[in-house]
Amino acid sequence: MRLQTLLLVIFFIFTLACNGQLPKHIAWQTFLGDLERHDVSDIDKYGDNKYILSGTWTERYGGPNRGEDMQVWILSEEGKLINNWRYDLGGRGRSRQILANHDGSFLIFGNSECLGGDGRNNHYNKYRSYKDHALIKCNAEGEKLWHLCIGSSGHEFVSDRIAPLIRCATGGYFLVLDYDHWNPNSEPGIYDGDLPDSSYGGRDLRILKISEQGNIIFNKRIGGSGDELVQHIQNDNLGNVIITGQTASTDYDFDGLDEGIFTLKLSSNGEIVSLETSEHPFKNIKDSVNISYVSPLSPNAKYYTGNLGKAFEHSPNIKNHHDTVSFINDIFFGVNNTFSTASDLQYIGGVGQDNLLFTEELADGILLLSGHTSAVKGDWAGLRPDFVPYSYTDPFFLLVDSTGVILDKTVVGFEKWESLRDYIYLPNGDIIAVARNENTAQDENGNYAYAPNVWVFKLSHELTGTYQNESDSPFTLYPNPASNQVTIQLSSFTETTEVVIYNALGISVKKIPINQTKTSLYIGDLARGIYFLNLQTAKGGNHVARLVVE
Repeated sequence: MRLQTLLLVIFFIFTLACNGQLPKHIAWQTFLGDLERHDVSDIDKYGDNKYILSGTWTERYGGPNRGEDMQVWILSEEGKLINNWRYDLGGRGRSRQILANHDGSFLIFGNSECLGGDGRNNHYNKYRSYKDHALIKCNAEGEKLWHLCIGSSGHEFVSDRIAPLIRCATGGYFLVLDYDHWNPNSEPGIYDGDLPDSSYGGRDLRILKISEQGNIIFNKRIGGSGDELVQHIQNDNLGNVIITGQTASTDYDFDGLDEGIFTLKLSSNGEIVSLETSEHPFKNIKDSVNISYVSPLSPNAKYYTGNLGKAFEHSPNIKNHHDTVSFINDIFFGVNNTFSTASDLQYIGGVGQDNLLFTEELADGILLLSGHTSAVKGDWAGLRPDFVPYSYTDPFFLLVDSTGVILDKTVVGFEKWESLRDYIYLPNGDIIAVARNENTAQDENGNYAYAPNVWVFKLSHELTGTYQNESDSPFTLYPNPASNQVTIQLSSFTETTEVVIYNALGISVKKIPINQTKTSLYIGDLARGIYFLNLQTAKGGNHVARLVVE
């Protein structure tokens, strides 16, 4: 009873301390956790006005084989905790992704040893340290409907680079994986269980179609003797899945194709509709860059984002980028071209390390970049205290245009480590994000544990930083924010132009011809939120500005 009281007091102290003054740009925030360790991995919309989170509960004092279970939280639109469930799959189980359905059911994907509990006799593991993929479907009451283990006698990982589970438009789900499975005893790869066909070599693609009832419809391997790495997954309304990534293969399924960037379209019955490759854009420097995103099927451009590797730490081309001789792991941004040297890339970063996790195309030529950073100065100047670089991390969000110009930027956090895990970008431009928050607490025995562990917050578009227009933009936009009317002022007028207004989801909502230097636009019929104005010239030029409609 004394310990329970202490837990409540500690939780209350942390909540009071953190909520006493909201970090800049935060509309609301919620903390989930206690003296046990809780980590969060993913968030999804749940119905019309709720959110569902998945994560991992860890028994703090369980020794080397302490328990790890999958955990799910349901939050209200205002971030209030509605319900939560924990799933014991036997051994250690970690959640990677949550996927909500319209009927209130949801799926959890992750890893599990599956030696007992809910996963008893439903695995291929020989040893306790081995892990299989685990997929669970639950109803709206949190009750498990079915549980599927996918793996071999080897060890299967879940990548943090992508969310591998995606719906099929014609029913069921695609599960897109890339891995080479192995076991900790240094034996050769074991190909049994769900993975009976031997690897071509290195990492191959493993694509499964799973029915609503948890049955495997097909299980397909695609690859070559080199490594295949998935960078992006999307579906279309015909039931296909489109996979974009990198390949180092020119044989087997990639026979006759170039090593580089691949785009694969696979039908709902597992047939290859198309497989194309293009030359690696970083062919001469690919060992020094870590690509995190390759845009699929972009109508006008192909975008590449990621982090620089340590090989660039003292590169003469970039060492003075932020008036410092060392800025490992800056973010890079490139469009279309083949990049031969570091100077061919656009950089975003500061003194310290930046970890780019997510890239999302919001509209034609507008991207949202997010992750966490320990850097100061440079592009982060004035956005976070001058902590010692490499010490603490804070989540960041960046809006950039197609040339890499930063349109808006936000960094949020506290005194300790906050690591961004996932986010939802809402139609009005708001962001609901989840992060690991590693503030510490101490129990009555002097043991330290992280509490609270999960930080959920709403980043409001009404609270975002000052908009930074392109330095070479041929027009100004005022007032901004605006509610009824906005004025576009051209620096000069030589030809008829057109302004296209996109909403936060990238959908065109207005097109207005511009034939004079000053034009007023009526926006009273637009809903409150974030919009992007794309000024298109007759010669094909494009310039973007962000508009906030109040």
